[in-house]
Amino acid sequence: MTETSAAKLFRDLGHPVRVRILEALLAGEKNVGELMEALGGMSQGRVSTHLT
Repeated sequence: MTETSAAKLFRDLGHPVRVRILEALLAGEKNVGELMEALGGMSQGRVSTHLT
């Protein structure tokens, strides 16, 4: 991993919601609705924002 890619990874995981999304996805593939549920009913817009 280069310094640039490592910096991007840490930047991308710099928000707690993104870490929670990653944890949910480590258990298996999920669609946005399933992620919303896994994140305690978080809104679709908020989940989608962190996926882009």
